[in-house]
Amino acid sequence: MHHERRIDQRIRHSLPAYIVRSGALEPVDLTEVSFRGLFLRTSSTQAVWELLKLRIDLPERELVTHAVVARVVKVERASVFGIGVRFFALTGRDKADWEAFVQTLVVVRRAA
Repeated sequence: MHHERRIDQRIRHSLPAYIVRSGALEPVDLTEVSFRGLFLRTSSTQAVWELLKLRIDLPERELVTHAVVARVVKVERASVFGIGVRFFALTGRDKADWEAFVQTLVVVRRAA
């Protein structure tokens, strides 16, 4: 039996997101958000504990941050990988803006 170890509730939500590599943007499908991390779908493999630089296009602004890969899973197609990432050193305005965004989603979800 699979035991969920998540601390935060995940919310299905899509935003434009990218892995930043050597200044180039690799588009990824951001499918779930939480206060401390994300779930992404990508065609490139990632290693657990790999540090990624991400760009997330929030409704109000662009957020550039780092995240550590916590989990890698194969998804429905053989060439697509799901990766759970946890934010790394998200602080200050970036953290406040992200938490406000997720809190808005939580409120909308509860109201529905």
